[in-house]
Amino acid sequence: MEIENLLDQKKVYFDENLKIWRAKNIMDEESKKEWDEHYTKHNPDTLFQKFCSIYRRLFISNLVKKYADKFLPENGIIVEAGCGTGESSAKIPKRNRTFVAVDISAHPLINHRNPNVDIKLQADIFNLPFKDNSVDAIFNLGVHEHFTWEENIRILNEYRRILKPNGVLLLFWPWKYCWVELVSKIKPLFPRSPMMFGDFDEHKLFNMAGYDLVINELSPLDIFIHKVIVCRVKKK
Repeated sequence: MEIENLLDQKKVYFDENLKIWRAKNIMDEESKKEWDEHYTKHNPDTLFQKFCSIYRRLFISNLVKKYADKFLPENGIIVEAGCGTGESSAKIPKRNRTFVAVDISAHPLINHRNPNVDIKLQADIFNLPFKDNSVDAIFNLGVHEHFTWEENIRILNEYRRILKPNGVLLLFWPWKYCWVELVSKIKPLFPRSPMMFGDFDEHKLFNMAGYDLVINELSPLDIFIHKVIVCRVKKK
């Protein structure tokens, strides 16, 4: 797909040095600062970060692949909105799909580990520089818990703007009782997480944002860390 048909060319530019696309306007400067600090502070060579990397590749990536195989379309534009390093999504088969990795921080995009990604884009999920109705599916893992109810409504509305009619939304949302959250209460592992799954009415959230909730379940594949959410844009 020609990138001009996907991205609003008035809102992006290509960084020749970093080899990534960048949005001209990052609205969420607070999150950008938090995640820049997170990626620069966590040395990938420490024992804990190596453990996290192994866990993502052995467990979480299998969870993501299972639901991606079942719910993501085999053709079209697939956006990972908040991609991180890409380890968790690296097992999703390429097929006839264009994968776009989006993150608010340039650090994980530069060091991205998913070989199937076609476009790397630095942008924030409140203001995605995609054209209306241009994307077939959006997915992410461990993103939405970092935002409040009001912020999530804004993000979900932005997703709905860029999704095609009947577009798919696949979210892996950390559960409030998972072991990672319990460890984080002793030693915080990530930036703020005001909205863990189990702390809110998910049916109300997605209905307010214009989606039909299709799947809402836990899986043993990642040892019960994430709730798997599958939604489709409501038909008008």
